[in-house]
Amino acid sequence: MKIIIIGTAYPLRGAMAQLNGILANYLSEDNDVEIFSFKRQYPKLLFPGKSQEDTSGNDIIKKEIPNTQIIDSINPFNWRSTARKIAKKNPDLLILRFWIPFFAPAFYTICRFVKKKTGGKVLFICDNVIPHEHRPGDNFLIKLIFKAGDYFIIHSKSVEEDLKKFVNGKPYKLTPHPIYNIFGEAAGKEESKRFLKNDFNIDVENEKVILFLVM
Repeated sequence: MKIIIIGTAYPLRGAMAQLNGILANYLSEDNDVEIFSFKRQYPKLLFPGKSQEDTSGNDIIKKEIPNTQIIDSINPFNWRSTARKIAKKNPDLLILRFWIPFFAPAFYTICRFVKKKTGGKVLFICDNVIPHEHRPGDNFLIKLIFKAGDYFIIHSKSVEEDLKKFVNGKPYKLTPHPIYNIFGEAAGKEESKRFLKNDFNIDVENEKVILFLVM
């Protein structure tokens, strides 16, 4: 099967980029997979951080998987030209990860064009349906983008309930969120405490410590 994953991927940073990379790796074992990612994901005006790029140099995507940085999230002319390039690949399935409505216009334009030209199907993996920070127009954009979807995957009952508000009769699958497997082998509790104390001088036994993970 020819599968194209559309959305954020390395060298962009973040959990969604990592998950798309992991997904591409697994699917490539039995399918012909490509990634079409962003050359501009967010305008600088809307991005609160300092950098949208992963500076670790840890590209988890298999070298044989084409990863094209092409989508401009705010340029409608780019959406159509990107859609034409994807349609030429004649994909059987497009996979898009959905978590905020901001990308809906670009994703909708690309999906509708490719479906019309190729007859391929569209699968949305919904990390969220309704965003955590709700803005005017979100419901319209969610309804718009889900019109292009044929199948849906969600990871929790709450997101399932949200999906039902926007999708009527289309097939979906509720499955738990996958486990990240890109951070090395799992360590036990005692080993982890020794590592923190020896390498970082952090004594979790006798100090109050807040641990957090930066994605």
